[in-house]
Amino acid sequence: ARNAMDDMLSLGNDADIIKLAGCIRDLGKESLLLGALKSLLAVEQPSSIHAKTLRILYIPLLQGEVKPTDRKTWPVIASAMTHGVSALPADLVDADSRSKEYELLYDTVLQNAKLMKEDSPLLCGNYNSYRDNCPIIDLLHPTYEAITHESGNAIKAKLKAVIKEGLTESINEVQSVPDHSMPTEAEIAGKNGFPDIQRFLLSPTETSIRLNLTKSGRMEVHRLIDNKMCSYGKLRHCSKGTGRDRCLVVTKSCAEPPEMIKTKEERKQKHKEMLDKME
Repeated sequence: ARNAMDDMLSLGNDADIIKLAGCIRDLGKESLLLGALKSLLAVEQPSSIHAKTLRILYIPLLQGEVKPTDRKTWPVIASAMTHGVSALPADLVDADSRSKEYELLYDTVLQNAKLMKEDSPLLCGNYNSYRDNCPIIDLLHPTYEAITHESGNAIKAKLKAVIKEGLTESINEVQSVPDHSMPTEAEIAGKNGFPDIQRFLLSPTETSIRLNLTKSGRMEVHRLIDNKMCSYGKLRHCSKGTGRDRCLVVTKSCAEPPEMIKTKEERKQKHKEMLDKME
């Protein structure tokens, strides 16, 4: 859709541009609407026809006829509205439709931010990949920055207040100290002659242990965890290394991995920097 709109814009036939936008709208796919919108937003000096075309493309997304699933769609809609609201029919401008459209944008973006906050973090494999899920960084602030038309000033001020409140709450949040002890499993380890594992499982702070064991020793620990503890999902255990350096690593699954902790710290730092700029 973006390439098609790029080609049509280069030809400069207004009627064909409007017609293509209508066809893309009728297909009802977010990715196509988004691609065409980005093509139009790249025009340096948009005309009234471009503004009308932008409206044709963003209204289905804004009004929920096509439900956006990509958080990056909303800042694009906000950018498109900067030009699109100027193309409202003259008989609707007096009814303050521009402000109503921005109100709709505000309400919908806040709903999406709430859903994002409730979502679980996106994980891949053994926490090898971790993508943060921050509604302020990924949705609210980009949308706020994209609102530049004067009709959106009131909404932009409201959005700014919401963002600052969220940033302040995040920065001042005190993380509770988690208790990673597993007394039930520790008792089983002790009864079966594994004092090192028992001590590890009783610790409220330790989350991982490396055991330098022979092959048969490692197998005994595997059987202990899988058969006697029945701790599926609570403990991860795998052998690492080769030859004499091969060892067994046991990790409490309830613990946040270092990657996740690092991501949270980075997010808090971004929030501090963002709040400083908005003051």
